[in-house]
Amino acid sequence: MESNNLNESRLGPNRFDELDANAAGNLIRRRREQLGLSLADVVSRTTVSSPQYLHKLEHGLVHVGRSKHVASLAIALELDGEDIAALSNRTQSMSVVDVRYPTAFQVPIVLAGTYPKIGAYTLARRPNEVQVVDTTQKDLIPGRLYVIVGEKPKTEAPVDKPPAQEGAVEEKATELDAAEKQRQKEDFEKFGHCARAVEATDGSIHFVTDEGIFSSEEVRVFGRITFVAHPQ
Repeated sequence: MESNNLNESRLGPNRFDELDANAAGNLIRRRREQLGLSLADVVSRTTVSSPQYLHKLEHGLVHVGRSKHVASLAIALELDGEDIAALSNRTQSMSVVDVRYPTAFQVPIVLAGTYPKIGAYTLARRPNEVQVVDTTQKDLIPGRLYVIVGEKPKTEAPVDKPPAQEGAVEEKATELDAAEKQRQKEDFEKFGHCARAVEATDGSIHFVTDEGIFSSEEVRVFGRITFVAHPQ
């Protein structure tokens, strides 16, 4: 009879030897059952596309450790670092983040540099999502998601004013427009933002956010988003 103790060692003595497809599938199936989750439950919490595909992973038809879904399955099934190492043939332990207890992202965290290498965060502008962020991955790859914060420029750009002959009304309108842009900029700098990296025609990288498009010089990259959870 199998034990339901979630803290019980699940692989035996040679835990860093890569499991074959059947053993790897059996590991995630047993773990899912220990947690009382259905196939559909796991699919809703991971990047796995369907219960049918998860069934293939669990029965060794596809090696789960070599699939792109291993990271999200590790989080959903609360696998420890040694289990992940056995699944994916990685000899070092990997961090598994508990998305049930995310940290509210605050810019001072970035400025102080006091944060874990991998952590779960909620962003003020996306309160219904939990972003799992790897802060060691800051190389910019088009198409990937990142958490960014606004970078304050070293010098403020001068405000263009219209020629005097255009009149005081136009000048006042320009000042108000500049003030509004400055307010939006300062507001942007107060929060962390989910952003997708895109490559411009000149090869430079820009970030697309809910607030607009920003060049890589205008922001600071906190880390790459490796997984997005949607808690119930």
